[in-house]
Amino acid sequence: KLGLTPKQLNICGVSDTVDVDKAIQTINTLIPDAKNIAIIFNPAEANSECLVNKLDVTLKQKALIPVHIGVNNETEVATAATIATQKGDAILIPTDNTVACVMNLVGKIALKAKKPLFICDSLLISNGILAAAGSVNYKECGKLTAQLVEKVLCKNQKPHNLAHLRRGVSTREKTHTCSR
Repeated sequence: KLGLTPKQLNICGVSDTVDVDKAIQTINTLIPDAKNIAIIFNPAEANSECLVNKLDVTLKQKALIPVHIGVNNETEVATAATIATQKGDAILIPTDNTVACVMNLVGKIALKAKKPLFICDSLLISNGILAAAGSVNYKECGKLTAQLVEKVLCKNQKPHNLAHLRRGVSTREKTHTCSR
Protein backbone atom coordinates (compact mmCIF):
# COMPACT_ATOMS: atom_id res chain seq x y z
CA LYS A 1 0.00 0.00 0.00
CA LEU A 2 3.05 2.26 -0.27
CA GLY A 3 2.26 3.13 -3.86
CA LEU A 4 5.43 1.49 -5.11
CA THR A 5 5.34 -0.57 -8.27
CA PRO A 6 7.59 -3.54 -9.05
CA LYS A 7 9.45 -1.31 -11.53
CA GLN A 8 10.28 1.17 -8.78
CA LEU A 9 11.33 -1.61 -6.43
CA ASN A 10 13.48 -3.37 -9.04
CA ILE A 11 12.71 -6.78 -7.53
CA CYS A 12 11.69 -10.22 -8.68
CA GLY A 13 11.23 -13.48 -6.87
CA VAL A 14 9.68 -16.88 -6.38
CA SER A 15 6.72 -17.52 -4.11
CA ASP A 16 6.60 -20.56 -1.85
CA THR A 17 3.02 -19.95 -0.77
CA VAL A 18 1.02 -23.01 0.22
CA ASP A 19 -2.00 -23.71 -1.99
CA VAL A 20 -4.60 -23.45 0.79
CA ASP A 21 -7.54 -24.47 -1.41
CA LYS A 22 -5.70 -27.58 -2.57
CA ALA A 23 -4.71 -28.44 1.00
CA ILE A 24 -8.31 -28.37 2.19
CA GLN A 25 -9.51 -30.17 -0.94
CA THR A 26 -7.00 -32.95 -0.26
CA ILE A 27 -8.30 -33.37 3.28
CA ASN A 28 -11.93 -33.36 2.07
CA THR A 29 -11.17 -35.92 -0.63
CA LEU A 30 -9.24 -38.34 1.58
CA ILE A 31 -11.22 -37.87 4.80
CA PRO A 32 -14.70 -36.69 3.74
CA ASP A 33 -16.17 -37.15 7.24
CA ALA A 34 -13.58 -34.93 8.94
CA LYS A 35 -15.16 -31.85 10.52
CA ASN A 36 -12.64 -30.73 13.16
CA ILE A 37 -9.21 -30.01 11.71
CA ALA A 38 -6.51 -29.68 14.37
CA ILE A 39 -3.72 -27.29 13.36
CA ILE A 40 -0.45 -27.42 15.30
CA PHE A 41 1.71 -24.33 14.90
CA ASN A 42 3.83 -21.74 16.66
CA PRO A 43 1.82 -18.47 16.75
CA ALA A 44 5.08 -16.53 17.25
CA GLU A 45 6.18 -17.46 13.72
CA ALA A 46 4.74 -14.86 11.34
CA ASN A 47 4.76 -17.31 8.41
CA SER A 48 2.72 -19.82 10.40
CA GLU A 49 0.28 -17.26 11.75
CA CYS A 50 -0.36 -15.89 8.25
CA LEU A 51 -0.92 -19.35 6.78
CA VAL A 52 -3.17 -20.42 9.66
CA ASN A 53 -5.32 -17.33 9.12
CA LYS A 54 -5.73 -18.28 5.44
CA LEU A 55 -6.47 -21.89 6.39
CA ASP A 56 -9.13 -20.71 8.87
CA VAL A 57 -10.98 -18.76 6.19
CA THR A 58 -10.98 -21.67 3.75
CA LEU A 59 -11.87 -24.27 6.38
CA LYS A 60 -14.84 -22.20 7.53
CA GLN A 61 -15.98 -21.74 3.91
CA LYS A 62 -16.04 -25.54 3.63
CA ALA A 63 -18.01 -25.86 6.90
CA LEU A 64 -14.97 -27.30 8.67
CA ILE A 65 -13.86 -26.26 12.14
CA PRO A 66 -10.25 -25.23 12.70
CA VAL A 67 -8.89 -26.29 16.09
CA HIS A 68 -5.77 -24.28 16.92
CA ILE A 69 -3.10 -25.88 19.06
CA GLY A 70 -0.26 -23.47 19.65
CA VAL A 71 3.25 -24.37 20.69
CA ASN A 72 6.07 -22.10 21.79
CA ASN A 73 8.96 -24.51 21.35
CA GLU A 74 9.84 -28.03 20.25
CA THR A 75 9.34 -29.54 23.72
CA GLU A 76 5.62 -28.65 23.59
CA VAL A 77 4.97 -30.36 20.26
CA ALA A 78 4.48 -33.90 21.59
CA THR A 79 1.79 -32.74 24.01
CA ALA A 80 0.20 -30.63 21.28
CA ALA A 81 0.16 -33.63 18.92
CA THR A 82 -1.53 -35.76 21.55
CA ILE A 83 -4.15 -33.06 22.10
CA ALA A 84 -4.61 -32.78 18.33
CA THR A 85 -5.37 -36.50 18.09
CA GLN A 86 -8.07 -36.06 20.74
CA LYS A 87 -9.68 -32.88 19.40
CA GLY A 88 -9.30 -33.27 15.65
CA ASP A 89 -10.75 -35.63 13.09
CA ALA A 90 -7.61 -34.88 11.10
CA ILE A 91 -4.40 -32.97 11.82
CA LEU A 92 -2.88 -30.35 9.55
CA ILE A 93 0.63 -28.96 9.96
CA PRO A 94 1.32 -25.66 8.16
CA THR A 95 4.82 -24.64 7.12
CA ASP A 96 6.12 -24.09 10.65
CA ASN A 97 9.77 -24.26 11.69
CA THR A 98 9.09 -25.27 15.28
CA VAL A 99 6.89 -28.23 14.39
CA ALA A 100 9.07 -29.19 11.40
CA CYS A 101 12.02 -29.87 13.72
CA VAL A 102 10.13 -32.74 15.38
CA MET A 103 7.85 -33.83 12.54
CA ASN A 104 8.84 -37.50 12.93
CA LEU A 105 7.50 -37.39 16.50
CA VAL A 106 4.21 -35.85 15.37
CA GLY A 107 3.93 -38.58 12.71
CA LYS A 108 4.47 -41.32 15.28
CA ILE A 109 1.84 -39.88 17.63
CA ALA A 110 -0.72 -39.49 14.83
CA LEU A 111 -0.03 -43.01 13.55
CA LYS A 112 -0.39 -44.52 17.02
CA ALA A 113 -3.72 -42.69 17.49
CA LYS A 114 -4.82 -43.63 13.94
CA LYS A 115 -5.45 -39.98 13.06
CA PRO A 116 -4.84 -38.74 9.52
CA LEU A 117 -1.97 -36.28 9.41
CA PHE A 118 -1.47 -33.78 6.59
CA ILE A 119 1.50 -31.46 6.14
CA CYS A 120 2.15 -28.43 3.94
CA ASP A 121 5.83 -29.18 3.29
CA SER A 122 6.52 -32.19 1.08
CA LEU A 123 10.14 -32.41 2.33
CA LEU A 124 8.84 -33.51 5.72
CA ILE A 125 7.05 -36.67 4.57
CA SER A 126 7.77 -39.44 7.06
CA ASN A 127 6.01 -42.34 8.75
CA GLY A 128 2.59 -41.43 10.04
CA ILE A 129 1.91 -38.68 7.51
CA LEU A 130 -0.99 -39.40 5.18
CA ALA A 131 -0.28 -36.71 2.59
CA ALA A 132 1.41 -33.45 1.77
CA ALA A 133 -1.56 -31.16 1.18
CA GLY A 134 -1.12 -28.05 -0.98
CA SER A 135 2.51 -28.43 -0.15
CA VAL A 136 5.52 -26.32 -0.94
CA ASN A 137 8.11 -27.95 -3.18
CA TYR A 138 11.35 -26.24 -2.20
CA LYS A 139 13.32 -28.10 -4.87
CA GLU A 140 11.07 -26.56 -7.54
CA CYS A 141 11.38 -23.15 -5.86
CA GLY A 142 15.16 -23.50 -6.02
CA LYS A 143 15.06 -24.30 -9.74
CA LEU A 144 12.84 -21.27 -10.42
CA THR A 145 15.13 -19.07 -8.34
CA ALA A 146 18.13 -20.27 -10.33
CA GLN A 147 16.33 -19.31 -13.53
CA LEU A 148 15.74 -15.78 -12.22
CA VAL A 149 19.35 -15.45 -11.08
CA GLU A 150 20.57 -16.55 -14.49
CA LYS A 151 18.37 -13.98 -16.22
CA VAL A 152 19.63 -11.15 -13.99
CA LEU A 153 23.31 -12.07 -13.74
CA CYS A 154 23.99 -13.82 -17.05
CA LYS A 155 21.51 -12.25 -19.42
CA ASN A 156 21.54 -8.76 -17.88
CA GLN A 157 17.76 -8.60 -17.62
CA LYS A 158 16.29 -6.10 -15.16
CA PRO A 159 14.53 -7.71 -12.19
CA HIS A 160 11.46 -5.49 -12.55
CA ASN A 161 10.96 -6.88 -16.08
CA LEU A 162 10.83 -10.47 -14.85
CA ALA A 163 7.71 -12.21 -13.66
CA HIS A 164 7.17 -13.10 -10.05
CA LEU A 165 7.09 -16.87 -10.24
CA ARG A 166 4.92 -19.17 -8.21
CA ARG A 167 5.98 -22.65 -7.19
CA GLY A 168 4.97 -25.33 -9.65
CA VAL A 169 5.17 -22.93 -12.59
CA SER A 170 7.58 -24.18 -15.18
CA THR A 171 9.38 -22.21 -17.83
CA ARG A 172 10.52 -23.49 -21.20
CA GLU A 173 13.89 -21.79 -21.13
CA LYS A 174 16.96 -23.97 -20.69
CA THR A 175 19.35 -23.19 -17.89
CA HIS A 176 22.82 -22.16 -19.03
CA THR A 177 25.91 -21.46 -17.02
CA CYS A 178 27.53 -18.10 -17.33
CA SER A 179 31.12 -17.01 -16.95
CA ARG A 180 30.48 -14.28 -14.33
